[in-house]
Amino acid sequence: MSTTIKAWYDSVLQQMAAESYLNQSTLFGGALDPMKVLMFGSNNHD
Repeated sequence: MSTTIKAWYDSVLQQMAAESYLNQSTLFGGALDPMKVLMFGSNNHD
């Protein structure tokens, strides 16, 4: 993978994590596994 594409891909992953509902993960007192929260993306599980 070229470095430009890798940089774009890393940026996309970072943005998706920023838009997810991490407050619902067990890392922040929620009930869901952090990986599941990230898989939901910007969709609210509730």
